[in-house]
Amino acid sequence: MKEDSTAAAVTLGYWSALLVTIAGFAYLAVISYLMATGSFTLPLPEAVEIFAAAVTIAAGPLLVAALVAVHYLVPAGRRTFSQMGVLFATVFMVMVSINRFVQLTVIRPSLLEGNMTGLERFMPYGPRSAMLSLELVGWGFFLGLGLLSAAFAFAREGVAGKVRCSFLGYAVLALASTMAFVADSPLSAIGFVAWGLILPIGTTFLTTWFARMRNVRR
Repeated sequence: MKEDSTAAAVTLGYWSALLVTIAGFAYLAVISYLMATGSFTLPLPEAVEIFAAAVTIAAGPLLVAALVAVHYLVPAGRRTFSQMGVLFATVFMVMVSINRFVQLTVIRPSLLEGNMTGLERFMPYGPRSAMLSLELVGWGFFLGLGLLSAAFAFAREGVAGKVRCSFLGYAVLALASTMAFVADSPLSAIGFVAWGLILPIGTTFLTTWFARMRNVRR
């Protein structure tokens, strides 16, 4: 039974990490294209906003699933860190999913209707936007804490060490971005490097970590 459970955790972790990696690099490719063609503006074009919302809503459960699998597979002595990672990542998932779901089901239909009443504070990139604040505390603070915790569940060497380093790198930039946002500093933009570039790199290493476990078990 334990053997079957371990196999299930490896499979769940592998596919979750792979899918969130694909989604992350797809989003990075879209943003890079917009920047290269001079089309990057805020707010983003409607089609890109819808795509970003879909990626975000999908990424949350996938990241949580991958970290649950990590928690099951790491040595017992490191599971305190992996469990903290799961808990913080779950808060991240809830916050950013609420934000993006509201964007898709409340803000977008209201804009299409031409009804802006009461929406000023809820525009995704508006001044003093409640939605932008929710997004940053999710990706910056809670996922930063989640990956900071999860990083210490991994060994220092090999592919595990690369996962550890990338998760720590994400945490440093994401938490710094959150503090800069609170201080109303433009340095908060460094967070976009964390979740736009470092996160998909980290999940690539995480996918490789799970893949090697799959190969060992065959």
